[in-house]
Amino acid sequence: MLKAVFDTNVLVSGLIASSDSAPALLIKAWYERKFEPVVSFAILKEVAKVLGRDKIRRYYGHIDKDLPQKYITGLMRLATLVPGELQVRGVCADPDDDKFLAAALEAEADYIVSGDSHLLVLRDYRGVRIVKPGEFLAKIRDMEG
Repeated sequence: MLKAVFDTNVLVSGLIASSDSAPALLIKAWYERKFEPVVSFAILKEVAKVLGRDKIRRYYGHIDKDLPQKYITGLMRLATLVPGELQVRGVCADPDDDKFLAAALEAEADYIVSGDSHLLVLRDYRGVRIVKPGEFLAKIRDMEG
């Protein structure tokens, strides 16, 4: 089964974007266990921080103010949680993005799914392919047959 690390933007977009967007469809595929998702505490911490921002909260606050915690709990329950012992530094132009590379290497993941240009420019890092959400969604659909 494919292993994949999603960046924060994909995880947040998967929650608040329209249900037919690639990030939302990937979160659905995650819950349907069509691939093995990988997260680290550093990734989950950043997702929680972003979901707490006022400009993001306006998308879900009227529905359920506890949605971020429920989402994080669900992601943890259905993902491989790497311990975060491996450190990657100085690879991405944005040092905050190195945590996605570290999680992918630690889990021996096949993919990092991202919309972030700092990650996408790498295309591949030590055998881990870095692709946009639509590309990974197409890969999952191809595997289904």
